[in-house]
Amino acid sequence: MNKINGLKIRARDLRIFLFTEVLTVPVVILIFKFIEPKSHAGIVAGLFFVLIGALLVLRNFSWVNYKKSPVFWLSCVHLFLIALPMLVFRFMNLDIPFEEVRILGLEGPVLHKISENVFMCLIVSTFGELTYVRYQQNKLAE
Repeated sequence: MNKINGLKIRARDLRIFLFTEVLTVPVVILIFKFIEPKSHAGIVAGLFFVLIGALLVLRNFSWVNYKKSPVFWLSCVHLFLIALPMLVFRFMNLDIPFEEVRILGLEGPVLHKISENVFMCLIVSTFGELTYVRYQQNKLAE
């Protein structure tokens, strides 16, 4: 695959990632608005976050030099250190309020705040990498 085609594929993927990441926020808000009890809403939202993380990580593997991508690494952090542990611990502790659950040694709300920050970094990183890839495409087109 030549460099121009590789950049086109990467730019397309990054646009899809960015759209999906931004759309995730209102979807999760709606999940918590309409699904009761909150523990079940948390599981549905958790499944959604795991699905998003898996999509990003798996799709990144098709990129040339994916190991140099900040989006790849933040996707891995999001999936393996945040979304999956939160989901597993929510399943294991359905009858305990989330505020009382300890996940990886952290209280549930503390890990949730970290997860919000990681996800925001992922969105910013995706936007930054997309901007960089588009710059590279324009540079090669000259």
